[in-house]
Amino acid sequence: MGEDGELPSTSKEENLEASESIALYEISLETVDDEDEETDSIQSLKHAANRLLGADDIIKSEIVSSAFTSEIAIDQTWGEWMQELPGSTWIKVRTFGKVQWRWSKNCVHYAHLPEWLKDNRFLLRCNRLPIYSFTGCMLSAFRIHTETGNIWTHLIGSLLTVGYCIYAFASRLHKLHWTEQLVYAAFFLAASLCMGFSCIFHAVINHSPKVFKLFSRLDYSGISLLVIGSYMPWLYYSYFCHPTIYVVYTVVTCVMGISGIFVSLWDEFDKPKYRNVRAGVFLTMGLSAVVPAFHYAIKFGWSIALDRASLGWMILMGSLYVFGTMLYMFQIPERWFPGKFDIWGQSHQMFHIFVLVAVFVHYHGISVLEANHTEDILNNRVCTDNILNTTTFG
Repeated sequence: MGEDGELPSTSKEENLEASESIALYEISLETVDDEDEETDSIQSLKHAANRLLGADDIIKSEIVSSAFTSEIAIDQTWGEWMQELPGSTWIKVRTFGKVQWRWSKNCVHYAHLPEWLKDNRFLLRCNRLPIYSFTGCMLSAFRIHTETGNIWTHLIGSLLTVGYCIYAFASRLHKLHWTEQLVYAAFFLAASLCMGFSCIFHAVINHSPKVFKLFSRLDYSGISLLVIGSYMPWLYYSYFCHPTIYVVYTVVTCVMGISGIFVSLWDEFDKPKYRNVRAGVFLTMGLSAVVPAFHYAIKFGWSIALDRASLGWMILMGSLYVFGTMLYMFQIPERWFPGKFDIWGQSHQMFHIFVLVAVFVHYHGISVLEANHTEDILNNRVCTDNILNTTTFG
């Protein structure tokens, strides 16, 4: 290796005999968009990969020290490192920004990642390195890598949910009774928090092991909140004339959601080997809506359930959640074509999109329920229908 850190060019046969780290680096180098302009930080990866495969502490020090003259100690914070930089505050800020921006675009092969970042073995290239900086993590959201789609699908989804919530309340929901406004607010809040937590988690996932674990729990808790918030409007309108049934199902839903949050606090819950367990827990929580839905259909009849309780829309929503979760659980399509869906079209992105579509399908369904309820109020028909006035479990 030369003084400038360059690796000598090798033939195809020689690469087969090279060390595993160097060979894997050559694969990861294919992800660089501009082959004629390799940055200093990419150059430093050659040296880091040659010294120790997947050692994030070495990668951390090597990238910074190669790209810039000041080294950062393994146990040194970014603030302490900035204080030691020469020059004015403005120069320090500019240097810090350059470090973060250059570091944020370093992508490597899956085999280069530390164990705590190895979540999907079928996404081979463009995996982000540990960065130990929230600023760098946020800047990397504007780079192309395996998490780009995951970040933006739910960032856009969260913003759409908040925006539509404001529009809906400003246009018509403010006219409803305060209890109706409350269940709508619970739904919108849960959906926006779920997607917001997910977006933040995927943005900072490569910060450090502690941050990964903290925000993964926040992400999983958001799913539990979405389950609770989604149930509230449907139960309110469907069992409006049956308060006992409504209270029972509401309590059960809240207990399930809180249980899901506690399960997500388990230290092993975020490990890749428990991917199917995670999917199974949240799938079970989501499918539990089948119980009150079928109870309604059996009690009042399928025609009334489809016409008045938006059961068709609820079935569509559930199908979207289930299908998206199954893609996530079995890592389809990247399982069938490893390395072909590293950036776009991977299972986690598809899962996010299905969740977003399901949220708006659910909103449409409860809007139909609310319209029927409002019409009954205007026509003095609330809880007067003999079929809907049954107060016992059927």
